[in-house]
Amino acid sequence: MSLVGSRKENQVDPWAYLRSVFTDLPRGAGHEDLLPDRWLAANPTHRWAIANRRKEERLAKT
Repeated sequence: MSLVGSRKENQVDPWAYLRSVFTDLPRGAGHEDLLPDRWLAANPTHRWAIANRRKEERLAKT
């Protein structure tokens, strides 16, 4: 649960992040490298922008 919360707080794409965790962890990746903030620094193209878009859409409707 904390992984999902940290992922959301750091705006990390959930699918890309969890796929990476579940494939890299068994291969011996260090757990610190898989923390959402560090993972995003190494994979910047996977920033999750959907929450921001939805917020902008809600504000535009009001």
